Amino acid sequence: MTFRAAQGYRQHALWLSPAELEELIGELRAAIAPKLANQPSPERAQYLLSPIHFPLEAPQAEPERPTAEAEQETDT
Repeated sequence: MTFRAAQGYRQHALWLSPAELEELIGELRAAIAPKLANQPSPERAQYLLSPIHFPLEAPQAEPERPTAEAEQETDT
């Protein structure tokens, strides 16, 4: 693979619970951490890897169901 071919940008939208996000972060750390010890060598190029994660929207709360008391207030 050439240096030019190894450049890339990938973006994925995932639906994750807080526990699933925590698990994914741990898996990414486990995959990346061993490579941080690599030293420069003639066959290695340095790459900048920038994982970023942020919610696209807040979790949707269940809509509140009106209580019998609230229904009576709206009827009057």
